[in-house]
Amino acid sequence: MAKLYRALNQYEIEQGFKLISKEPKKPFVAPMKPAFTFPMKFGDRVEHAVEEHQNDGKYPTKGISTSPIKEVAFDKYGKGSRVIAVIDRSRLAEFNVKEFVVNEMVPNPKIFCFDDYEVVLVSESGRLPEELILEIIDLDPVPKSV
Repeated sequence: MAKLYRALNQYEIEQGFKLISKEPKKPFVAPMKPAFTFPMKFGDRVEHAVEEHQNDGKYPTKGISTSPIKEVAFDKYGKGSRVIAVIDRSRLAEFNVKEFVVNEMVPNPKIFCFDDYEVVLVSESGRLPEELILEIIDLDPVPKSV
């Protein structure tokens, strides 16, 4: 079974471990921005949204960042989160979730972290269906008081 990993942000944790995009109502397209690569594709396009999505949150999109590598999800995307969602990649199409592999869509000089193998997931609702979550891993469980 193919898996993807996502470090949950505080809002996603507070919402009950839900995978939620930063801009759920915004279409997953963006305009072309400098620096330009050839061949150029003008207009609002998915390819531009994939490129902008990886821009450290400066261009919030409907996309949800994941990686096929658990350590990448924790080390690079966690930003303090120690909770990882394990996603069933083999069922994405079943729930009409589109996946965009950054390394395949963005020209190499524009990929921020080539070794992350980032996969951007997009659902029309801006949330991933709960059925896609195989497991929630808490890497730093808080001891419960007795």
